[in-house]
Amino acid sequence: MFLALKLHKTYRAASYLCILLLCGLTGWLLVYSLILEAGNIAVSGCKKVGFYNYCLNNKTGTGCFCISQLEDLRKEGVAFPQGLLVPLVMIYSSLIMFLTGTLTLCFSMYFKERFLWLFAFFFNVLSLMGIYLGLLLYLLGTMALIDVSELSSGFLALLGAMLGLALLSYITRREANQVYEKNCSGPQIYSLMI
Repeated sequence: MFLALKLHKTYRAASYLCILLLCGLTGWLLVYSLILEAGNIAVSGCKKVGFYNYCLNNKTGTGCFCISQLEDLRKEGVAFPQGLLVPLVMIYSSLIMFLTGTLTLCFSMYFKERFLWLFAFFFNVLSLMGIYLGLLLYLLGTMALIDVSELSSGFLALLGAMLGLALLSYITRREANQVYEKNCSGPQIYSLMI
């Protein structure tokens, strides 16, 4: 009995450590892609297309020219340049949602409350949807500027962060269900008397 309880606690501690490592890896991928790589989706030589950078190859000569006004993107084939602000807000707000979800996840591991696990699940899913929809809208909006061969390591990091968020969402939902089953099946069922 004592050995089984000790093994269960060791397993639980190891699984929490793996969850925290996955949070750290996902957070690092988001920070790398959005901050260190400055949100660059496509990089080829001096050409950089990202959430803040629009440096394109010069068609008439050598070198690159950078576009500082969104209206100038119309000349390069982007139909609705003001629409590129929506994906920017969605993707960068997902970083904040991820950090909030990680904090909630730490609290849920400590207090072992189903509500906190579900709250962490909500923030992870919200962050995942923000990255997914934001990246999809951005790629559709800048399709005329990006070639598949020019996709950068920042883009791959965003894809890895999406995979990490999907795994975290699955884990937090599973943990919430386990806490619920443990509380319902155990001898600590309390009834509220009115």
